[in-house]
Parts: sequence; structure tokens; C-alpha cells
Amino acid sequence: MRCLDAAGALLTLSRSLPRVYSISAIIKLVDFSKLLDLVKSARFGVIVATVTAVTAFLLFAPKPWLEFLSVQSLVDSNRGVIGLIFISAGFTAVVNLAFEVGAKSSQWLSRLQITRSKSQRLHNLTDAEKDLLNTYIMANTRTQIFKDNDGVAMGLRRDKVIYLASTTGTYLGFPFNIENWAWQYLKGHPELLRRHGPPTSYARASTDSIPKIIG
Repeated sequence: MRCLDAAGALLTLSRSLPRVYSISAIIKLVDFSKLLDLVKSARFGVIVATVTAVTAFLLFAPKPWLEFLSVQSLVDSNRGVIGLIFISAGFTAVVNLAFEVGAKSSQWLSRLQITRSKSQRLHNLTDAEKDLLNTYIMANTRTQIFKDNDGVAMGLRRDKVIYLASTTGTYLGFPFNIENWAWQYLKGHPELLRRHGPPTSYARASTDSIPKIIG
């Protein structure tokens, strides 16, 4: 029914268009501020696709169908205008789709670049950073306690590998959670936590199991 209503509206509008030859008169009929808002809205693609589908139906549907809908005479007398609307709407739909695909692709590439940048950080860890992060993995926990003046922990926090989970701490320190992306990546790439030197002070938090795993 919505398609038929849209078709009726288009045909009604098309009747008046042949009588409007002045460009200035056409401009006066259009509220360009509202038109711009419509173009920017998420409904624009749906509206353009609907107009394209409706005009395509009117142009290419079998004659018995149009006669059954009582629009055959209207189509015959306004075929040129309907064709113009179909071409314009179809072209706009293609361009709109191309822009949407381009925007989605750009967002995907941006996220991929950010992910690669983050993962690259985990490929360049010091032995102290490896042992610190291993305290999460070996204990299978997302939370560990560190002092707020711990240089290694603060460096990983600055690079968004871990984050301060709460500003309420104890004499032992503050709770720091590992970022979900880092947790997942290290779970899948445990070799990144294999140190090249002797155990650091952070290895004690893993109950002496780190040297057996990554030594």
C-alpha cells in the first residue's frame, strides 16, 4: 500500500511539473534546508530506493497490472516525467550506496590500523613488561594490584594495555585491569611473553611458574 501511495503522490506531482518551466519557480517550490536535512538523514537511502522501485514498477510493469491498479492512463500521460524521476533516483541511489560502502570501508580500515598498532605494542615488550602481563595470564585473572608509582605498570597504562579499574586502593596498591584486546591477543600469542633474560621482580606474583612457562 505504501508503494501505491508513493506512486500516486509522484503521479499527482508529475501532472503539475509540465506546467512549470521557470527554473526560479522550481527553486521557490523547494525548501533546500529541509532537503539538505533529508539527504543527511539515515532515511534518505530508503526514500531514494523506494522512489526508484516505484517508478521502475510504473515504467516496466505489465500493462494488465497497471490497468488493474487504475494507473495506466496516468502513466501513459506522464511517462517522460516518471522516466526522469526514475533515472535521477536510480543514479542517486547508486551514488548514495557508493558513499555508504566507502564510509564503512574507511571505518573498517581505521579499526584494522588501530588494532595492528595496538598488537605491535605487544610485540615490543621488555622482560619486565612481559612478566607483569604474565601475572594476568598465569593467574587467569583480569585484575592485578600495582603501586601507582610503578613505572612499568604506568607505561602499560599509558599505552592502553592495562587500565586503572578503581581509584580506591590499599597499602598494596591499586587494581589494574588488562584491556580486553590485550587479554585476547596474549591468550592467542603466549610466545610474546617469553622473556630473554632472568626473571624480574614481577615473576614472583606468578608463584614461580613464569620461568617454567616462558623461561
